[in-house]
Amino acid sequence: MANLVLLLTCCNFYKKMQILRDPGSCMPLSFVSQWLNEISDQERFKIITYNSLNLVPLQENDFNLAAKKEYKEWIKNLTNEDSKKIHLLIQYDVDAYPERTKKLLQVNEKYGIPANIMIFHECHSREKLKKYNKLELIDYEIDYEYLKYLETKGFVIGYHFNGYERALFNIDLTSKVFIEDVQELRKHFDIKYFSPHGGVKDMQGKTNPHCVIIPPKIMKSIFWVHNGKSVKFAKTYSDGGITAKLGEYKPLKERSLIDFMKNMEPGKRYRILLHPQYYTDNYIFSEYMAQSAEWYYNLCTKYPPKV
Repeated sequence: MANLVLLLTCCNFYKKMQILRDPGSCMPLSFVSQWLNEISDQERFKIITYNSLNLVPLQENDFNLAAKKEYKEWIKNLTNEDSKKIHLLIQYDVDAYPERTKKLLQVNEKYGIPANIMIFHECHSREKLKKYNKLELIDYEIDYEYLKYLETKGFVIGYHFNGYERALFNIDLTSKVFIEDVQELRKHFDIKYFSPHGGVKDMQGKTNPHCVIIPPKIMKSIFWVHNGKSVKFAKTYSDGGITAKLGEYKPLKERSLIDFMKNMEPGKRYRILLHPQYYTDNYIFSEYMAQSAEWYYNLCTKYPPKV
């Protein structure tokens, strides 16, 4: 009872303070900073990127077969020393508020944790597309110079495909958007991997991952690593859609990063995918999330929003 009263008191307080907080956020950046510090322990963890893996398509569009072969070879070639460590790949999908991604990446840089950063070429209004089937591009100001610098430090920049949405769900135009996006991004970065954005559903319920059309001319130079097809891991974690109340996502109580980390084993490899827009020091406390998952309530108690 005492905990419930405290929870409701916190909820009422944070409701009053939300107007001063960062929109779209719900999680403490300070928690992720502490977590990155912990996984910088090179005795326990080996941080990997997609560049660490031998990802080569075997035949046209057969990414799953190539991923299975790579994983089998990876296990076979694991050294005795590496079998004592947890192999961990960090992926950031930059869906919104790219300035928050930069703050998080600065923490990664501080602790020497290279990440795989998936970025759009252009970003659009999800609300306008969903309500009016209208494409309206919005600001998506990514610090390209900083990302180029991070590439020299072992970070990987990939393409976050939202082309089916930006083609207004026209499958015939999707391939054109794909190749134009990759060509533009390759003027700045070494784009070798892509991950489809979930995004808005069309009238048949299809989204970007269902409608990827890769032009043959670049088929052999880009690898599909996540969402629809995937590189292989012992287990994966994602905070995608973590604020959703209903839908196809796992129940919130089963989406604790802390619990996921507790169950990882040496000699196996894992992927943790985060959406940086959720994480700020001035985040919005979610009453729904606190009531749905004890881990979230405990996390916000330990790392409260800065007032």
